Amino acid sequence: MGLSRKESFRTLITREYHKRKEENPSYAWKHFSEYLDFDEVKLKGILSGQQALNRSKIPGIISALKFNENESKVFFDTAICSDGSSCDKVKPKTRKYFKINDEQRYYEIVSEWEHFAVLNMTETERFKPKIEYICDQLDITPTRARKVVKNLLNAGFMKINEKTGDWERTFQNSKVGNGAKSMAMRAANRNIIDLAREKVEWVPLEDRSFTRMTFDMDVDKIPLAKVLIEDFKKNFYNLVCSKKTSDVFQMNIQFFPLTKLEKWENENNENQPINI
Repeated sequence: MGLSRKESFRTLITREYHKRKEENPSYAWKHFSEYLDFDEVKLKGILSGQQALNRSKIPGIISALKFNENESKVFFDTAICSDGSSCDKVKPKTRKYFKINDEQRYYEIVSEWEHFAVLNMTETERFKPKIEYICDQLDITPTRARKVVKNLLNAGFMKINEKTGDWERTFQNSKVGNGAKSMAMRAANRNIIDLAREKVEWVPLEDRSFTRMTFDMDVDKIPLAKVLIEDFKKNFYNLVCSKKTSDVFQMNIQFFPLTKLEKWENENNENQPINI
């Protein structure tokens, strides 16, 4: 089921209560509050907008109500702003959306890391709008640098200031079909992982951080985990990025199961031919 733009953590909680109420007419707010580990008065105050939802309670509610990924994202994004103190401190720059009809060009820009590296370089204080500078900073060939710049200009992601000759990012995002987007994102992830393999070999330890963690977790918490990762990315950006920047960095976060999920095995069994 799709979510409307008016959805919020309050409507999601209320809807879940009424769903349980329909299944069991004797179900009351008292039972629902106890299930969520809330005082009934406190919960009703939060849902009426009279009280703020403590941020520390958000993951537990998402997990308890087993929201899917879209619901979890809506819940998290609206709940952290409920008291006006947890919203993003840095307002994102306005982006215009346009359609890229050339899916091959879109694939190249999204899947090949140099394109977004150059876009972010244009916003650093020491940037020089020269192919030679791009080659030196990214360690790529002049042919490759020219191709990247040409792609960005043709797609409208970057423009050249006619008065100063500076290269300027236009802050535009593109829209293409889901199929092309999915293929490009998968290729981008593979390329970034390959790039990380190179960087771990020669970037000094004091200038990088490669960290990992192996843990056991219930599969139902995958949507929550993905929302928490997105929230971390926003907070990380707000804390380390400023108006004045000097260099371009890359941060990758991979989250995936090491064991075969039960639902995969069930799907495989359903697709198996039946021997009679």
